Amino acid sequence: MIFRPANLKQDYYTRIPNLLLRGGFSASEYRGDGLSPESLGVLVYLLSHVDDWQITNNQLCTVFGVGNVKMTRITDELERAEYIRRQVIRNESGHVIRWDWLVTDMRGRFPLDHQNPDQVNPDQVNQTQRTNIITKEHNKEQICWRSSLLNNPPEGISKQSWAKWWEYKLEDRKGRKPAKKMITTISQDFLVFKKQGFDLSGVVDNAIARGWQSIGKPDWSSLKCFQGHDRKNDLLGAVK
Repeated sequence: MIFRPANLKQDYYTRIPNLLLRGGFSASEYRGDGLSPESLGVLVYLLSHVDDWQITNNQLCTVFGVGNVKMTRITDELERAEYIRRQVIRNESGHVIRWDWLVTDMRGRFPLDHQNPDQVNPDQVNQTQRTNIITKEHNKEQICWRSSLLNNPPEGISKQSWAKWWEYKLEDRKGRKPAKKMITTISQDFLVFKKQGFDLSGVVDNAIARGWQSIGKPDWSSLKCFQGHDRKNDLLGAVK
């Protein structure tokens, strides 16, 4: 089910709030919601449908021509950013009937209760509301440190390369906040490569393509091709 608390009228086209499309009020800062281009594209696609449209992962996989694992990663990202909420619907016997996908064009703005009132236990509803409050506070805190981390690279380090590496690392960590020691270590790695004249964009792309846990060390032979010159889209040669 699609929700549009922004209340923008539509006929044969879709109107999307600029705040959702841009991810913030500045065009020069990292998106406040942390959405990847893929997730933003899927979200806009979902919002283009009528309010009672039923969503399934398989349907999205078919439309975008991707596998279930990739689509699950995208929808999980949208759920963490509070643009979608997946809710299990059960009958009176407690058996699962279906999953409802709730999609909104304003982060965290969902109707208070989507369940059948005849099947709702008041104690469960109160507990759910308390849990939602805690979850939203946690999400706000997560967005705050995440944005600060991605937008504040060490002095002299490209924000693009820095943010790209941390996006990769945070996905691997399931969004968990990194320890101060880990941030310090990665900062030192970046500064060492920068000091020795490496193309950081190439080093980062290479490490991600290989699935490395670090960007590597300057004396590694596989990284010599990134030293002393600008590298542009030459990743294929490095991976071989």
